[in-house]
Amino acid sequence: MGHLGPRGVADQLYDIRRMVKFSPVRWRAEIVGSYARTKQLEKATAIIVHEFGHIIYACRHVSKDNFWQYKKIGAPLIPYDLSAQVSSYTHANNYNEFVAEVFTGCVSGVKYSESVMSLYRKCNGPFFT
Repeated sequence: MGHLGPRGVADQLYDIRRMVKFSPVRWRAEIVGSYARTKQLEKATAIIVHEFGHIIYACRHVSKDNFWQYKKIGAPLIPYDLSAQVSSYTHANNYNEFVAEVFTGCVSGVKYSESVMSLYRKCNGPFFT
């Protein structure tokens, strides 16, 4: 974890997969190379989910100008205490990235604090029923 918080959600999921405790199944999988492919697949899947998060989020905005306002220079940044709970990627970026990162984490089973989820809802982030 860096001084801005954990790495991006895709990297966090990759790290979790990589740090799983030793097991004979993992050892065997590493020998045949499938374990490395599994980790890479998990990261690639998280990246795709992140991009889908952007698409769904953009479609939820009635006005596309409203969605793109967060990409403008001088757009407000996510409060540090909240971005640090999600990933370092969200701190240096904007609310669109915050929503996509939280979306990716939620899809992957990550549980965030109520303060993070409150901001996510305030941003009109996509939810599932």
